[in-house]
Amino acid sequence: MIAKPVQVAWWTVPLILLVGVGLWAVWRARRSEAVFLLLYLSLPFLGIMALTWRGQAFTERYLMAALPAHAVLAAAGLIWLWGEGGKWGRLLVILGIGLAIWGNGGALARYHFDPTLAKSPEWRQVFDHVMVQGNPQTDLLIYNFPEAAVTYYLDTNRQAEGSTMPIFLVPPSPNPPPQDLNRTLTDLLGPYERAWFVPVENDGWDDGHQVETWLTRHADRLDEAHFHWIRTGLYLTPSAIEGAMQPQPATFVGGITLRGFQVFNTISQGQNYVRLNDEALDLSLYWTSDGPTDIPLTVFTQLIDATGFFRGGQDNQPVWGTYPTTAWQPGEKITDKYLLSPQPEAPPGTYQVWVGLYDLQTGERVMVLDEAGNPLADHVVLNLKVIIE
Repeated sequence: MIAKPVQVAWWTVPLILLVGVGLWAVWRARRSEAVFLLLYLSLPFLGIMALTWRGQAFTERYLMAALPAHAVLAAAGLIWLWGEGGKWGRLLVILGIGLAIWGNGGALARYHFDPTLAKSPEWRQVFDHVMVQGNPQTDLLIYNFPEAAVTYYLDTNRQAEGSTMPIFLVPPSPNPPPQDLNRTLTDLLGPYERAWFVPVENDGWDDGHQVETWLTRHADRLDEAHFHWIRTGLYLTPSAIEGAMQPQPATFVGGITLRGFQVFNTISQGQNYVRLNDEALDLSLYWTSDGPTDIPLTVFTQLIDATGFFRGGQDNQPVWGTYPTTAWQPGEKITDKYLLSPQPEAPPGTYQVWVGLYDLQTGERVMVLDEAGNPLADHVVLNLKVIIE
């Protein structure tokens, strides 16, 4: 089936009728040529429908192979109308040529001057960005659909830049089971520090954006760049997280453990504090769990001033509200990002960051356990000082 509903512009109707007139005219004169042109016109469309029946990977450019037959039949229709249609036929020819000039002129104008309509994906700019910002010794690039333009432009840029950055198609086959995708990405990203990801919108290959979902949950996004409707994401890989995070193990009732955290603001060397000046605290929490919880728990992150007052924070279910604790798997390591903006009236001073879990329905916080397994507190105070200036 075609992935998107067919939308027919009004001006294409007379062009289709003109092709029909041309086919009829050719049939009257030379039937074998008419049959050939009809097959030439219809087989690409039927072939694409058959090939994309299950995968739903149809795009309009696949039908360009039929364009010569379309042009020949349209020309035959114009010739017949001009010679056999009388004055009304000649008027229709003039109107048809005018319509063709208008349609093609408008298309060319939009192609060159309308920024809202992309000529084609800006692959060259995307890979220029990756090649300039990336490090072929520590980075890899992955994309999630077998789009030929990706490898073409990437190979061109790699040769121009002399880069040896490895590239991989993930998943290598359509829609693998989640456990297979998890194994593939875990093994693939293991030797690298950073992963560049180019998500390609598609149907039938990476349905549900499984690759990006996995990266969001288990890697740590460092940056995102947009190029019209294409974007790139840069992620710290799970193996690199282990060496970069600030360890602070804290186990909660129910089996969830905070492994540690990382701050992506500028941190003073040799001291565990960060200065904020009209910016938010860019914080990543790293969790693991004994398994799914009975109820979905909400994470709270708070800026607390020296007097114990709340001065800003962010509450949501983990991973921007997309991955509830009721779905966590035993031993799974999860990345959970937060942006903590101080309240406008927050006075200058030194602040703590409190982290914890609670039941959104009752407001009851989950207790943190001490080494003996006894309740200790209802929050964790991160080993971090935040200075607001």
